[in-house]
Amino acid sequence: MAKKTYEELVERLEEIVNKTEREEISIDESLKLYKEGLDLAVKCNKILLEYDIKANKIKNQSIEKLESVKHE
Repeated sequence: MAKKTYEELVERLEEIVNKTEREEISIDESLKLYKEGLDLAVKCNKILLEYDIKANKIKNQSIEKLESVKHE
């Protein structure tokens, strides 16, 4: 199974929210969807943290380049 993108995970999370808000579902189905939603939220958070790390690395590299130009 291919790794899902952030957008795909969020889309599935939205589907779960809509289903629980608009449909009458059993307590078992509700609990199953709740667990899936939490798992998706954790995956989304992990992806966002990874991108935050990448963005900070890019920012720091740019700052270092600017600093080296100032000292030339």
